[in-house]
Amino acid sequence: MLVSAHSLFSDFIQNTELKTTLNQVKEGKTRLVPILIKECLYEMADELYTRKMLPFHLNNNEITAVEDWESKNKAWKVALQGLQKVIDDINSKLDEEEKIKTKLEKASNIYKFGKYSIPKNGTVLKARGRGGFEKDLTPNEAKTLKLLLDNRNKVVLYFEILEKIWGKDDTSSRSQLSTCIGNLKKLIPTDERIDLDNKRNEGYFLNELNPLE
Repeated sequence: MLVSAHSLFSDFIQNTELKTTLNQVKEGKTRLVPILIKECLYEMADELYTRKMLPFHLNNNEITAVEDWESKNKAWKVALQGLQKVIDDINSKLDEEEKIKTKLEKASNIYKFGKYSIPKNGTVLKARGRGGFEKDLTPNEAKTLKLLLDNRNKVVLYFEILEKIWGKDDTSSRSQLSTCIGNLKKLIPTDERIDLDNKRNEGYFLNELNPLE
């Protein structure tokens, strides 16, 4: 968030934009990183004052508004470096959460993703909540889904799927794979949590979205 007297006293920013952002922060959906553009009484805003603000001036060891730096380019560089550290910290935590989730799945012998689940040694796909269902997948549909789950958030190459599941890479197998993915996408449509799709000329992927939830 860019902080200045204008943003502090703007009704829209205070009552709509900032309020929405703070609610998302409380729900763990986002992180708020204030960047001080112009000197102002930001200390009056507890929700900003209690957060780490950027940019931090190395010469005077305090937060200094961008416009008060000798070089505004240097100020923005320092601010962006600080922002990158926040992003790296989030990614590091997400990677750790993913490792823990994978370990728990291995222990439970059940794949869980979004509102769906499928046993590692079974073919029944379950969806909980509104519109929930139980669907017995074909053996190749189940194997394909599990391969994508083992490599979630990564692209699995076409030939890798074909070799591991069909044992060959030819026109017939590619057609069957396409049909298989089409059937899975009907059962697992893209929503706010799951994205099952293909990367053109490379392969298929199953991404879990909103990882901060």
